[in-house]
Amino acid sequence: MFSYFKSAIDNIVKPASFFVIDEKRFTRDSKFSFKDYVTFFCVNKGSSNQADLEDFIEDDFTNNLETITRQALSKQRVFINPLVFKEISKEYLHLIGYNRNNHFFKEYKGFSFVWW
Repeated sequence: MFSYFKSAIDNIVKPASFFVIDEKRFTRDSKFSFKDYVTFFCVNKGSSNQADLEDFIEDDFTNNLETITRQALSKQRVFINPLVFKEISKEYLHLIGYNRNNHFFKEYKGFSFVWW
């Protein structure tokens, strides 16, 4: 399932200009790319930003991320259009083959879950 999630992020954030609020942001190569920021916000655990950053950099599969400060993370966060997360969710559902008639996806008391 993680490969579908990673593919959804890769497919959506390629045209980063659609999801950046200020066109001057995320234009040069930096420690964190636009994709890295979006991935971080999708997978953070909800603890402190510093702990989540350390875990994200430690778990990086490409081994090319450098440490950034939590202040830099917070500054760049305001320039990411929240629509990107909605589009990633839609793409993920598309990749896993979700539709309302699929017998693998059931509802229980109004909540959706995957029936394996």
